[in-house]
Amino acid sequence: MRLLVDGRVARRFRDVPAPAAGSGPVRFERALELALPRDAFVTLEAGAPLDADAKAWGRERGGVYARTVAPGFVSQLVANPIWIDVDGDGRSAPAPARAAGLSDRARRRLVTSAAIVAALAFAWWRLRTRARRAGLRGFP
Repeated sequence: MRLLVDGRVARRFRDVPAPAAGSGPVRFERALELALPRDAFVTLEAGAPLDADAKAWGRERGGVYARTVAPGFVSQLVANPIWIDVDGDGRSAPAPARAAGLSDRARRRLVTSAAIVAALAFAWWRLRTRARRAGLRGFP
């Protein structure tokens, strides 16, 4: 299980008991204090550890559903956010935006993709304009 603050992992709980076959629900209770410097949202995730091999995890813990219906499926639970108003102003301010760290290669691909999309949109616009001038109907 993982506790996230503003979408970032704040705490990991690796001592969660695994359910036994045929048993009822597993309850996990933990009280902890969070020192939040500003408004935030808190969520809880349960499932495979982030660094786990998904195929091995599914084979070991997948159960009947993962073996028969959806081989390789790894179940995941994400709780709805709990909004925390630290400063007491009656609303929860959004988390500051993360800096997008794009590599040079990713940035070049993004620029190239945008240029291709722009060129295709311009070509479509030119074809549409010519078709309308020529009186052709049915051109989108």
